[in-house]
Amino acid sequence: MADEASVGVGVPHGSPKDAFRDRANELLAGIDSNHESTLSPLLSRSELRVLPKHHTPRGGLTLRSLTHHLALHVGSEVTPYWYTVPQPASSHSINLLIAPWPLKLLPNQFQPARGTLADMPARFGFVEFRLDEDADRVAAWTVALMEEATRISGRVDGVVFPEAALSAREYEQVRVAVLKRGAFLIAGVLRDGKTGAAPSNLVMLDAINRGVPVNVEQRKHHRWRLDRQQIEMYGLGGTLDPTRDWWEHIAMERREVHFVSLTEQLSLCCLVCEDLARQDPVSELVRSVGPNLVVALLMDAPQLGVRWPARYATVLADDPGSSVLTVTSAGMVDLTRPPRSAKPSRSIGLWKDARSDFVELELPQGASGLLLNLCTETVEEWSADGRSDGGVTGYPRLGGVHPVRLDKTAVAAKIPPKKRTSSRGTRSVRR
Repeated sequence: MADEASVGVGVPHGSPKDAFRDRANELLAGIDSNHESTLSPLLSRSELRVLPKHHTPRGGLTLRSLTHHLALHVGSEVTPYWYTVPQPASSHSINLLIAPWPLKLLPNQFQPARGTLADMPARFGFVEFRLDEDADRVAAWTVALMEEATRISGRVDGVVFPEAALSAREYEQVRVAVLKRGAFLIAGVLRDGKTGAAPSNLVMLDAINRGVPVNVEQRKHHRWRLDRQQIEMYGLGGTLDPTRDWWEHIAMERREVHFVSLTEQLSLCCLVCEDLARQDPVSELVRSVGPNLVVALLMDAPQLGVRWPARYATVLADDPGSSVLTVTSAGMVDLTRPPRSAKPSRSIGLWKDARSDFVELELPQGASGLLLNLCTETVEEWSADGRSDGGVTGYPRLGGVHPVRLDKTAVAAKIPPKKRTSSRGTRSVRR
């Protein structure tokens, strides 16, 4: 009864004022629970939470198979948050611009970091990643990329940057530029820690909700470990000892997953690199909610159907039925030395949905980004007890891929004149 009564809870809708949905939105905003989302405030949040749901598993028989609109999350190891942020997208599609920054990386941007892993053998160390920061240039590049993508396809609804693409200062300028042009932003950000503390590896999501900025911040859950194979593949042997294992130097903090509902047929969540591969403890939560789209930000080699991102994307595409987009930077792709038997690839992304095979998103030479047309197919789903959802479940499908090419003069023209001739600053951002 509760499931049938909760049709459309937690998603944007254009229907007249509805007291039931309004109350549900208050609960999801955490008004009764210290800003933590749950539709059942009378239950202990450390044990159970009830959240909106978008996909019912197509096979198997579990508790998740018995509901269409409500998800049960058990435990407190991962804290869920829910945001309803209506976006003025087309009724059938959303245009997503992949901005594969940085476009170039050098091996010496990976360096041993200070500090050791307590009570661990000497063969383990910390590695930091140093961003070559230029906030004015990346902001100007983003604006030029959006303008060219808009010329190609009429509009840009969202912009996606890979993991660790931007420093905190670069992110602030890019955020202003993207929101000013009516799009939402998903970006991987490296933020310095306080004095003596490890830095943070974050995914930031920003959007405008009825004129009010919304900021969503989620920390990475698992550290990257660079082993000999990866050190050799990325050509880092000159800066990192291949006989040692190098762990990403970031802070490990409270684990959270933030779900954002943008349209009636599109709700998404983001994962950062290892969070996709090492799915504990978030996998049960993501499967329970079944977001229509999972965006995975990576700092990784080319995105190919034979590599690990494809394997884990398939898991989520099969159950609960989410579409999965992985994104890495052009700099990491070009830094990669392919195996002897493989051909070089410039695939900066991978698309996998429940109803089709992998699509490798190749960035042609000379292109600066890719514009994806995601079209929503509405499908009828059935619960294990034989109830239909009325055909309201949205499946994002890949409806088009367009390279976006930029003239260098177009970027230079957008850099503030007084800064155009200044030297390019570099600061250390630890990873």
